[in-house]
Amino acid sequence: MGIYNTYGNVQMKIDCDDMISYNVGDKVPIPDGVYVGREGVIVINKGIFVAEFPHIISKWGEIISCEKVIESNDVYQKTVNEIIDKMEK
Repeated sequence: MGIYNTYGNVQMKIDCDDMISYNVGDKVPIPDGVYVGREGVIVINKGIFVAEFPHIISKWGEIISCEKVIESNDVYQKTVNEIIDKMEK
């Protein structure tokens, strides 16, 4: 499985040498951005862990599973999906 830092309830492997737990409000060693993990979404702004969310909401108000987002971005999963698509044609 490997070593992960934990941001609230979300595990991230970015800039990770130790297993460190961060809480909202903590200064963190990763660049500003919105990060998606299997357990949810975290927001880093000005080097501070500012928010954690359990899922993503689309512009139509639909709840999107973070795990599905991670799986859809998985190179192996994309390859399998491409093979299946070709076989079905």
